[in-house]
Amino acid sequence: YILPWEILGLPIIEFSKKEAGAFLQGAFLSVEEAIADQFFWGTFEGVCIGLGEKFKEGDREKVKASVNFY
Repeated sequence: YILPWEILGLPIIEFSKKEAGAFLQGAFLSVEEAIADQFFWGTFEGVCIGLGEKFKEGDREKVKASVNFY
């Protein structure tokens, strides 16, 4: 079966428990992996927890929730 958030073809970032909590509270998070798109789906334990957006800070990328589902 296809998960609803896979339909748009956006990248997916799987967060740890600590990162997921911060993401849901609207914190900016540093990411190790490069994200090609402006938007992505944030997941925790395979469940989509929100739509995120990336931002540039110098040469680093940070991400933040634009819409969270919890």
